[in-house]
Amino acid sequence: TNNSLYENYRCQKLAAVTSVSLDSKVAASNRNPLAQFEIEKRSHQEALKSMMADLEKTLEERVKENMEGMENHKKEMQTRHEAAQRHIEKIRTELDGKKKELAEQMKLLEELQLSTNITVNNSTTSLNSTKDKSHSKKSKGTKKLF
Repeated sequence: TNNSLYENYRCQKLAAVTSVSLDSKVAASNRNPLAQFEIEKRSHQEALKSMMADLEKTLEERVKENMEGMENHKKEMQTRHEAAQRHIEKIRTELDGKKKELAEQMKLLEELQLSTNITVNNSTTSLNSTKDKSHSKKSKGTKKLF
């Protein structure tokens, strides 16, 4: 009795496995359960291979897109850098020009001050000599406070 019950149980379970796993129930009833298991295993492995291929393809596409994005960003940053360098060079050139102009103006100012000081000194000396003559006459009788 135990053997017959076990065989019936085993047949029912194997029949359930083969009928659920196959799309066509007629083919399942005609095949050996181990052969059916091997067929399912191969189909599952093929499905896994195709999914892996799809995942690798998707990964490669994303990597390619990211690399293109990085290249575009790199080019953009390089363009910005070059523009900033040109701008800095332009400012440097302007500042050098202004520096030269300022140096020339300072030189002219110093020359003007020297010529003005010489003229002022000459005129003050001549004024002082005339004042001294006039003061010498007045200073004998009066005292200055300052």
